[in-house]
Amino acid sequence: MKENIYAALRGEYGKRDLPPVGTSFDEDHTVIVCPVCNHKALDNYDICCHCGWEYDGFAEDHYSAANGGSIIEYRKEYYKAIKEMSKK
Repeated sequence: MKENIYAALRGEYGKRDLPPVGTSFDEDHTVIVCPVCNHKALDNYDICCHCGWEYDGFAEDHYSAANGGSIIEYRKEYYKAIKEMSKK
C-alpha cells in the first residue's frame, strides 16, 4: 500500500490531463473522482496517478487485494504520507 502511495507522490505514475468527470476517456474508461484523493482519475482498474489507488469499484470499507486495504485505510495512509512529505 505505502509503496504505491509514495510512487504516486513521486510522480512515478505520470500525470494526465483528463477531461471533465463523467466523460468517456476511451472505450474502456470513464473519468471519475478518485475515492481516495478526490482528483480526477479513470475507472475500470486504472491506477490514479495522484495517490496510486487502483480503482476496482469496491465499497469504501471492502478489502481490496489490489490495493492492500480498503479505501478508508488507504486514504488514511495517503494523507499521512502527504503530511510526512511536507515536513521534508
